Amino acid sequence: MTARWSTRLPGEPTSPREARRWVAQRLADAGHGDPDAVMIIVSELVTNVVQHGGGGTVRVSVRVAPGEWAQVEVKDETAAASPLAFPSVPPPADAEHGRGLLLVSELSALSGTDGHGMTWARVPWVAAPAADDGALFPVPAAGGAR
Repeated sequence: MTARWSTRLPGEPTSPREARRWVAQRLADAGHGDPDAVMIIVSELVTNVVQHGGGGTVRVSVRVAPGEWAQVEVKDETAAASPLAFPSVPPPADAEHGRGLLLVSELSALSGTDGHGMTWARVPWVAAPAADDGALFPVPAAGGAR
């Protein structure tokens, strides 16, 4: 069974941070235990829309198939959204831009674009650790013993 959530954010410089928070919460709710790669993917895809898009709304969606995969979709909802292409080779070493989509493709199991302003990336499912994971050195709660 798959689940899907979506939100819309303004195409502003703070949107990648807001998108990371929102996606992290959806993954935690679904029981995904290792969101690090997904957070980098979200940052890159949303930043791409903010920097190169039409300045309108960014739609961020999360789809999960627990036990199988998690997928992030980011769409530039402006009418002028241009199609993106994932590069097959890195940019020149002195280039200031051009590594984001390459990084996304390296971190994900599958990635692509619909040709109409939406990019997506899928990562394998990582289960969250059990509440009592038997850690040898449990981390105390905030404000705990000193």
